[in-house]
Amino acid sequence: GRVFKAEHSILERPFAIKFLRETGANHEHFRKRFLREAKLASQLSHENIVEVVGANDSEWGLYIVMEYVESTTLEAVVGDSPLEARLAARYTLQVLQGLQHAHEHGLLHRDVKAENVLVTTDGDCKLTDFGLVRMEEHDSGLTAQEAAIGTPVYMSPEQWSNVEVDRQTDV
Repeated sequence: GRVFKAEHSILERPFAIKFLRETGANHEHFRKRFLREAKLASQLSHENIVEVVGANDSEWGLYIVMEYVESTTLEAVVGDSPLEARLAARYTLQVLQGLQHAHEHGLLHRDVKAENVLVTTDGDCKLTDFGLVRMEEHDSGLTAQEAAIGTPVYMSPEQWSNVEVDRQTDV
């Protein structure tokens, strides 16, 4: 999707709005996956996960409304140089706490990577982009059969092998 910052006219506070890209808007499969992301991610409420507060289908397309987080990605923070050990441990712990919360709700992220971790201006981490989320106990049939799902350089061996994945895939 494409993400925009928006100001709520009544609440007078910013939100992030993620629109389904036009290339997927006319495909029922992508529309269902996008709405599924919103529905499942909205069940999570944790300080280390970007909160989903709404979703809708409008004249502008399908969109998800999320809390706005003044941040940069962990990928940008790391850049080409390693993090100091204490900071790396802090970020890792926060991401793992967010994942633990998702796992306790039966959700697998399946696309944990530095690009999907936001680092706030306060130096805290928030996991985002649950576009490949899956219920741990139930297969929705919304991913292609015989297809490896995830970002290749971050995928676990289980994802590459197209076998059943579990919480360890995220870790």
